[in-house]
Amino acid sequence: MKYFLDCGAHRGESILKAKRLYPGAYIHSFEPLEYFCKNLEKIHKDDDTVQINNYAVWIEDCVQKFYISETVTCGSSLHKVNANYFKGEELYCVDAQCIDLSQWIINNFDKEDYIILKLDTEGSEYDILSKMIEDGSIEYVNELLGEWHQVHDYRKDMLDKINEYLLSVRLPLIDWEENVPGEPQSGMSDLPTDFNLNSVTESQLCENS
Repeated sequence: MKYFLDCGAHRGESILKAKRLYPGAYIHSFEPLEYFCKNLEKIHKDDDTVQINNYAVWIEDCVQKFYISETVTCGSSLHKVNANYFKGEELYCVDAQCIDLSQWIINNFDKEDYIILKLDTEGSEYDILSKMIEDGSIEYVNELLGEWHQVHDYRKDMLDKINEYLLSVRLPLIDWEENVPGEPQSGMSDLPTDFNLNSVTESQLCENS
């Protein structure tokens, strides 16, 4: 069986692309923002091959702050430094339920399954892939798609080690461009005006967490 793990679903752009590139694959989409998840559930309610999961993928099961850019919601992140696309813009946060992706893969799949993992997680990919390499869940993955976000100095060594391993097993991270032609990147206009957001202070933006 072929599975497409869509980590960072946003408005469902990757679901549409995955259906074109991997016809017949079962799609598991993960998106922390409940508003987007509800919309995706409505769109795909009659499609048994798409499962929407209201979680942020991470390295443990927990609740964490999820930071939302005022300008581009597709840049939302568990990491404040990544969500702050434009210096000085207002940043918002919500509590997000996180899932341990590597453990979820081990619990739900066999190594005989064909897994395409798309990681567009705005900075979480470093920690997630490091843990997957450490616990062996990376061995379940047949194709790895995504992008590296903001390679700060404190991540450079981590990135080098990840790439060294991925190249050794011939599993390089292939760039994934998910924007659907004609659909602009979007900011807070994606969200309803009564969406529950809490302001993050400028001083908090300086923390690399």
